[in-house]
Amino acid sequence: MSFYHPELLYGLFAIAIPIIIHLFNFKRFKKVYFTNVRFLRNVQQQSKRHSQWRHLLVLIMRILAIAFLVLAFARPYIPISKQKKQSLAAANYVSLFLDNSFSMQAESAEGNLLEEGRKKAREIVLAYNPSDNFRLLLNNQIPESNRFLNRDEFLDLLDEVQIEPTSVAFSKIINRVSNFDFNQKQIEQELYIISDFQQSQADIDNWNMDSSLQINLLPLISAGQNNIFIDSCWFDTPVLQKNTRLKLYYRIKNLSDQDMEKTPVSLIINEKQKALGSVDLKAFEERTEELIFRMDTAGIYHGRIEIRDFPVTYDDQFFFGFTISNQINVLSIRGASSSDAIRHFYSGDSLFHFEEQNENRVDYSSFSKFNLIILNELDILSSGLLLELSKYTKQSRTLVIIPSMDLSREKIIKLSKTFALDAFLNQDTSKSQISWMDVESKEFNDVFDLEGDKFHLPDNMDLPFFRKHWLPQNSNRSQSIDLVKFNDGSSFLRKYSRDKSLIYLFTAAFDDANGNITAHALFVPIMYNMALQGQHKSVLFYNLGQENLIEIHSPSAGENQIFKISSVKSDFEYITTNIRANGNFALIDANTISEAGNYRVEVLEKEFQSLAFNYPRNESDLHSWTLDEMEQKISRNKLKNINIIQSNNASLTAVIKDLHKGVQLWKLFLSLALLFLIIELFLLRFMK
Repeated sequence: MSFYHPELLYGLFAIAIPIIIHLFNFKRFKKVYFTNVRFLRNVQQQSKRHSQWRHLLVLIMRILAIAFLVLAFARPYIPISKQKKQSLAAANYVSLFLDNSFSMQAESAEGNLLEEGRKKAREIVLAYNPSDNFRLLLNNQIPESNRFLNRDEFLDLLDEVQIEPTSVAFSKIINRVSNFDFNQKQIEQELYIISDFQQSQADIDNWNMDSSLQINLLPLISAGQNNIFIDSCWFDTPVLQKNTRLKLYYRIKNLSDQDMEKTPVSLIINEKQKALGSVDLKAFEERTEELIFRMDTAGIYHGRIEIRDFPVTYDDQFFFGFTISNQINVLSIRGASSSDAIRHFYSGDSLFHFEEQNENRVDYSSFSKFNLIILNELDILSSGLLLELSKYTKQSRTLVIIPSMDLSREKIIKLSKTFALDAFLNQDTSKSQISWMDVESKEFNDVFDLEGDKFHLPDNMDLPFFRKHWLPQNSNRSQSIDLVKFNDGSSFLRKYSRDKSLIYLFTAAFDDANGNITAHALFVPIMYNMALQGQHKSVLFYNLGQENLIEIHSPSAGENQIFKISSVKSDFEYITTNIRANGNFALIDANTISEAGNYRVEVLEKEFQSLAFNYPRNESDLHSWTLDEMEQKISRNKLKNINIIQSNNASLTAVIKDLHKGVQLWKLFLSLALLFLIIELFLLRFMK
């Protein structure tokens, strides 16, 4: 044990004072006259031995109280180990992680948590020597975090720290510090983590400790942990049409211990309010709500859902973008004996732009403008046609094949190999009726009312029949799904997924001589929903902080195409080229975007797609680990070299200095001095 002020130990001579008082405090007797011995009955009897013990104990308590009081003022401490002392004698290497994620916007006793953390970081650095080395780590990557700075450089950099949308797990921060390259030298480091220790970020169970690393945790306490936010939205249909009722669903969460009533929710489209609602949320409740609106014209739209919540406001807006197309483009390539039902259906609906080409006069260059191509009972399958259709199916499109019942074996094999389909070489010439449908698939969306999890067709339901149909083989390699089956279990409609495209294979011709499918009510939803699947589905929104490689759909997309991405509300814009082009699709890098909001994608000054980016919602849950929970986790994981520092009202600089000098004992000694004084008072008052 050592002392900061050993000169005060001379005060131990004060122990002689109670000893002298004890030795010379002789009892003086006072003469009392009385006339009758009966007055002696009221005198309390006390033995000589009892009195001696009492005075001795009081003396001991006074001596100990004075001794420990003097020792406390001398500031005793237990010195750190010799090895640690040698390491501190050299220049220190101190890494400091200051949490600057969105949760640090929360209020604290000193403003917000980021400002409080900045102040504590400054006090920590001032506890070291100016010649020591410091490194500032943040949630966002900065060049300065890859090297150590002197104290003045560190303090200047600290003043520039701002709230950022990203958050990094603490286990990654610890690994980054442990793996810092000191040119193969074994250097002991210190790491300070200043944070609110949000549960989603402070992954204590995943910490891998390095014996050469000392970690000091400084938890910041927010004034409250309540927050309401929206974390997702989606439409109820894959195709959005003008002058129709559009239903937008959104998920809202209340991560507070209080009920929220009549929370206003606004829907803004192209900076105009299109819908307004309110929602009641119980404590810790999550709900899915809807907003209904209409759009009168086709086009590209930028939207956001807004709520009002304080103090964490970064998640009060949820951005999304969508497109309302004029029509879905459908091409039918028809054979000589094909049914006219395809043409009658698609040309009679304003949602579709329908074109028909004869199998002898096919315009291959027009394929790229169609969302859906139907091979309607072709007898001619040329190599050129199959080659162009193979390119077409690599562009996120839909191909429907209705085979002719007179198709030759050679053409069937050629068709199957081109699109990796199951070969259909044999026919069933007996009359067959449809008896099963995958009613939960997208192709039958909103066609049947499901009761419970399953749907059973009524036994007496009139379903389409066919006089003959092809029998496709079943292959485990085909990645196919049967959507409709005959009563013998064979497939009538099979779906294949190829790259990002869909291929639908019917096994029977649609002509009236072969069956009655075109006159049946089932024909309409099947053909309608297959066309909807052929629509290019743009992503409503992306999350920042992820690897955002975005697929752009544009008729002009090609090699080295230049795209301009610009913010709808700010002056931000940047130019990028496609990383990879595939037909009408290009893959571009959007990782330059760091601010949530709506963005335009332009080619040659023409906007053709909307993009929306939102901040990740993992920071929206403000619940943090308590001190007891942190200590329990550290103990349960057997983590060493970790201190949890609480400065309270004391100077953090002084606390850090004391931490480096050893185990402080003055508080213990002062407490013992007070304890002995209390015991002395007890002896004098009650031990008579």
